[in-house]
Amino acid sequence: MHKELSVDEWRDVVRRKFIENDVVAISLTGGEPLLRPEVVEAIVEEMKERYVTVVTNGTLPLIDFGVGYFISIDGTESVHDAIRGAGVYQKVKRNVEEHPEAKVTINMTINNLNWKCVKKVVDEWYSLARAITFQFHTPFSYDDRLWLPYGNLRNSVIDRLLKIKEGYPDFVANTSKQLNLFRNGRWASNCPTWFFVNLDSRGNKTARCYIQRRREWGKTHV
Repeated sequence: MHKELSVDEWRDVVRRKFIENDVVAISLTGGEPLLRPEVVEAIVEEMKERYVTVVTNGTLPLIDFGVGYFISIDGTESVHDAIRGAGVYQKVKRNVEEHPEAKVTINMTINNLNWKCVKKVVDEWYSLARAITFQFHTPFSYDDRLWLPYGNLRNSVIDRLLKIKEGYPDFVANTSKQLNLFRNGRWASNCPTWFFVNLDSRGNKTARCYIQRRREWGKTHV
């Protein structure tokens, strides 16, 4: 198992790979960034006036770093808990309600189990979060039960998302153009690789736009 970088080592990574290259925004993602709050705090301090967000599953208390949070919600309570474990949904909701100072955006990854309840999720979180974003589940295997294949059903879900956006124009953060890119793999083929710099938990560059293989996942990406 590899040795995790220390706080000072992360400060050095941020200075060399972000600040010196004029990176204006970073996102701290999974594993779970809040397991190492001292690293998050150090990165926020180094980035100063730049834009920093933290992507979390929301099961740990939110800390006011003065940055935005993206919290994963996979459906209504029953659907979310079926995917993430019993009692997780209420724990996440409680953490959001107890930390109104946190700038929370809900991120819903649409899959074969939750596409029917998208509108209910929007309705429930509208008063609790400042925005919601949508993406589609990326399969990890050929028989991934969560994968919503390209085709008529997926396109009908996208049409539904576009309709929801019309009703919640200030809450659904995706643009209509972004939502339409989810049809037929257009995002993958048009991914703006020039726009991203991805680092793993050791500070090494990784592939841009594409999720790593499962054995590589669970590391901190920025």
